[in-house]
Amino acid sequence: MTRVHTLALLALCVLLAGCGGFANGSQPTETLSPVPVPADPETPPPTSVTPTPTPDPPGERLALGLTTAGVTDPFVLAGSHRSHLRNSSYTRIETMRIEAGNTTLREWRRVTRVAPSGRPYHVVEVSESHPSYPVSAANAHLEIWFDGGPALFRVGEEQVDYRVGTTGDFGGPLPDVTGHDRLAALYGEFTDWSVLTTTTFDGHLHILTSESSRGTAVLRPPLFLANVSDAEVRIAVRGDGRVQRHSLVYEATFDGEPVRVVRATSFENVGNTTVERPGWYDEARNATTRPAGGSEQPLPE
Repeated sequence: MTRVHTLALLALCVLLAGCGGFANGSQPTETLSPVPVPADPETPPPTSVTPTPTPDPPGERLALGLTTAGVTDPFVLAGSHRSHLRNSSYTRIETMRIEAGNTTLREWRRVTRVAPSGRPYHVVEVSESHPSYPVSAANAHLEIWFDGGPALFRVGEEQVDYRVGTTGDFGGPLPDVTGHDRLAALYGEFTDWSVLTTTTFDGHLHILTSESSRGTAVLRPPLFLANVSDAEVRIAVRGDGRVQRHSLVYEATFDGEPVRVVRATSFENVGNTTVERPGWYDEARNATTRPAGGSEQPLPE
């Protein structure tokens, strides 16, 4: 064997020995050691986000939107009232007085008898003003009959005029017949409620009282009154959210003199109110004239 062949054979043996050879015909294996991957310095490490739970309203729940701590959701609480009246008959009585000592400057009263589903309804409205108070209704006596078509109006008492509305909107001239919007405004604009619960023959009655209002717009002060202050609202709410009555009292001035305004609303004969066509219905149908301006407007106080 030549010297060159001897060196080549020796080199081959060294190579096989260093690689462990191909013993028993097995394939070579490679063992990988895990190497940590460096984090991108521009990417912050992931963090776990835990959603913040919505805290429960303070106090014990008395009705939807109401707890022992006060009103928690004005629209939900007012919505419960509307839901309970929507399919019931009832009588809604509203009054307003402006008192100056022993003199009543203005008095207004509206009685609305409502059938289930909100119609038909019959409205009787009367008002009277003292000579010293320069605001009076165009008609001291007004009646309305609404049954889904254009409303019929009986205006006046001694000299009677009949009119017919120009629209047949579902709500008619009293779009807030259940009082939902008014209640939502009172619940939302007054704060710091105190709640007193009493037991009645048919459940619980919650008396809500507040003397803190966010502004004066919700008070609806009559014309020519100024310096409105010291407002107090009181609302009697059943356990199902239906309101039995509410009142609003505040001080003001008229022509520099102190006066007191008292507003009150009650919902009576719920489920037991009968709504019948008024005796003047046929006469009004035969002798109606459309109101000036050709449009039906919501009723003023």
